[in-house]
Amino acid sequence: MLVRGLSDEERQILIGYQSILTHKKDVTLLFVEGLVGRNFSKALAFYQDHSQEYLDALQKLHQKIARSRGRGALDHGTVTDPALLKALNRGCEN
Repeated sequence: MLVRGLSDEERQILIGYQSILTHKKDVTLLFVEGLVGRNFSKALAFYQDHSQEYLDALQKLHQKIARSRGRGALDHGTVTDPALLKALNRGCEN
């Protein structure tokens, strides 16, 4: 899997890039404004149904890899996006 081969810093960056998915209103507007063309309804429904599940899975994978390498979970001190921190903290509670 792609994530397993990444360094800790690269994983931090990947998770940071995924933080856009926590901004549901903004992402929904991108779909409505034509990000995926005129037939956006199926893509939008998929995003709305699965984005949180994806973020949770990404966080759990990061934690599993960090533990297997003898490190703690994600260092929240390096993540500055408030929405991402909220999503990551939700993932840590599961």
